[in-house]
Amino acid sequence: MKKIYLDAGHGGADAGAVGANGLYEKNLVLKIQQYLISYLNSTYSDFTIKTTRTTDTFLSLSQRASQANSWGADAFMSIHVNAGGGTGYEDYVYRSASNASKTFQSIVHGQVQPTLLSYNHPNRGRKSANYAVLRLTNMPAVLTEIAFIDNRTDAALLQNEAFLKSMGESYAKGIAVYLNLPRRAVPNPNPTPSPNPSPSEPGTKTYTIKQGDTLYSIAQKYNITVQALQEANTGLSDPLTLQVGKTIVIPSGTSPNPSPTPPAEQYPLPNGILKQGDSGEAVKQLQRALNAVNFKVGSVDGIYGVQTKDAVRRFQLVYLPYDVDGIYGPQTKNKLAAVLKAKS
Repeated sequence: MKKIYLDAGHGGADAGAVGANGLYEKNLVLKIQQYLISYLNSTYSDFTIKTTRTTDTFLSLSQRASQANSWGADAFMSIHVNAGGGTGYEDYVYRSASNASKTFQSIVHGQVQPTLLSYNHPNRGRKSANYAVLRLTNMPAVLTEIAFIDNRTDAALLQNEAFLKSMGESYAKGIAVYLNLPRRAVPNPNPTPSPNPSPSEPGTKTYTIKQGDTLYSIAQKYNITVQALQEANTGLSDPLTLQVGKTIVIPSGTSPNPSPTPPAEQYPLPNGILKQGDSGEAVKQLQRALNAVNFKVGSVDGIYGVQTKDAVRRFQLVYLPYDVDGIYGPQTKNKLAAVLKAKS
């Protein structure tokens, strides 16, 4: 039985960050925590949860860490809202964090990615800091900052319950993947479904999820979008931890045979590191290769802009889920080369 300790920041007389329209960090983090807990309880098993608070109360930073330590938690997450004039999401581990904490952070970060992309919310990356709750806890620990309460665009998201729910669920998925929590069995109202598609949906196909499948890999296989898969399958939202053996619907009008990829030799990959803001022939090489493996970047313009960074992130989310940063480096190059070769 895994032990999960959740720390909703601030509380009581400590309001945390404050924004316009009655936004208080201490209230927002409780909402996010509740969405997180609800998703864990409905989706996974073999865990127990303790929290710093579920009401408007306050505990000192040392008390928060001490409670988690004395309980023997397996994972610790501190949930916060940012301020200071920036924009976007970021998460933290302690400056001298263990490898376990860094792995935990990378997994949470990867699970948050789809929500950030869906809401066009900037990703400020994985960071480290000397925060007390990270420094004083003995178990793998991460601190999240969902958005900036004093930024107009971010504040609008913080007033969007769908965004808060999606982020809370993303945190839950990150914890579940890190702790390898088993998924709850979902009752099947049709235990012996017909292998034939419904007559009302001509051309509809079914697919049985295999080990290693993700929403992205299935979408690529059938040359469709992840959104189309999600719309056709209620509750299919987790891009990394699909239920092996579950049968899903592939929407009508799709083709099981996407256009063949030309040989890998036609796509030489650049060496070194490329990131947003770079430009030149090396970026063009990367863009051609990403397009070839169906992580579309749009036009091959040699500019490492938002679209190219997003394509790199999506590729990493599928093939390097523990290292999703939108930066092209040696690991991404090696995996991209292998995928190109496999598709040749």
